[in-house]
Amino acid sequence: MSNKPKLTLYIGTTCMFCAKVTDFLKSHPMEIEIKDVWADEIANQEMLTLTGGKAQVPCLRINDAYMHESLDIIEKLKSF
Repeated sequence: MSNKPKLTLYIGTTCMFCAKVTDFLKSHPMEIEIKDVWADEIANQEMLTLTGGKAQVPCLRINDAYMHESLDIIEKLKSF
C-alpha cells in the first residue's frame, strides 16, 4: 500500500489564484487530479460536500482534508 496522499485540486479556469497553483504544477509535475468546478457540476458538488459548503477555489484536497489559499497550497505541494 502506498503512503502517498491522494491529491485533488479543485479550480476555476479563469481564477487568478488557481492559475498560480496550476503554474506551479507545470514546473513541478506530480500525481494530482485537477477538477474544474466551474465547468463540472459533479466536481463542484463534490468540493462543496467536502468543505461543508465553502465555494472557494483553489481548493486542495489531501486525502480527506482540504485547504484553500493559493500560497498555502503551493507551500504544501512543495513538501510532496
